[in-house]
Amino acid sequence: MKTRPGAASTLILAALLILTGCAGTAGGDDDMSDMDHASGAAVDANEDDIEFASTMIAHHEQAIEASDIVLEKDDVDGSVTELADRIKVAYETDIDQLETWLDEWHATAEPEEPDADDGMITDADLDALRSASGTAAGSLYLEQMIADHEGAIEIAEEHIEEGKNPGAIDLSKKIVAAQTLEIERMKELLDGL
Repeated sequence: MKTRPGAASTLILAALLILTGCAGTAGGDDDMSDMDHASGAAVDANEDDIEFASTMIAHHEQAIEASDIVLEKDDVDGSVTELADRIKVAYETDIDQLETWLDEWHATAEPEEPDADDGMITDADLDALRSASGTAAGSLYLEQMIADHEGAIEIAEEHIEEGKNPGAIDLSKKIVAAQTLEIERMKELLDGL
């Protein structure tokens, strides 16, 4: 079977245009906002994913700092220090994942001032925790972590509605589920102190 002169060239050009992303979609939509133009790789994230990652890193860093303070004390109830250790490990793992995603999305975490209205632990909260000891330190830590978790759940729930990246949305769902259970556990510990 013979082809017309130039037909093969036309087919090759069309294939190249499709592969390089220069051809429009069937509907004529040329929106390439999901493309990383430097590498040509798809970036499956939106501004809500980036904001979620950035905000959650700030939240987690404050909670890790509070956990470190409690773990350095010798007179805090063992159930509280065990919880602090688990929170620290889980949050460090989350931060590693969130930072990896931000790198993949060519974004950076924006520094955030701790805002108690968002459930974040403020510098004043950390100072109070440093000064406390024994049962008072354990109670203060639990109260701070309950507020932290409530704020994180609110951020994650909003991200589930507005985010785009499937992995990040999955992490948000895990945060909501795990931290809801941890809040109940922390309230029980608080009542028992």
